[in-house]
Amino acid sequence: MTTFWKYELTKAALEHDVTVEVPDGSYPVHAAFQGRTLCVWFHVPDTDASEIRCTMRVFGTGWQVPDEKSDERIVMYQHVATVHDGPLVWHVCVRHEYPAIAKPVEVSE
Repeated sequence: MTTFWKYELTKAALEHDVTVEVPDGSYPVHAAFQGRTLCVWFHVPDTDASEIRCTMRVFGTGWQVPDEKSDERIVMYQHVATVHDGPLVWHVCVRHEYPAIAKPVEVSE
């Protein structure tokens, strides 16, 4: 059964990554304030699927968005939504981590 689930983000999301458990196959589709609480809505195609972790973070306009590129992994944040909070504007992002692609080895003849 397909449905939409709401998750509330705490103020901790402004300082570091926060993780929520969502059914596998789910993805964020919207973010907004309900009252003073920042919420993210996920499209959930299968409510019976095993749960996976979804890591998110909220950045203010002009803030540096960290990324990491090393020989082992690549970490990046994907923008989900922009929300307004009075004069402040926040950007909700999902963290993705990928293994680094192996670099070609030069073979000497």
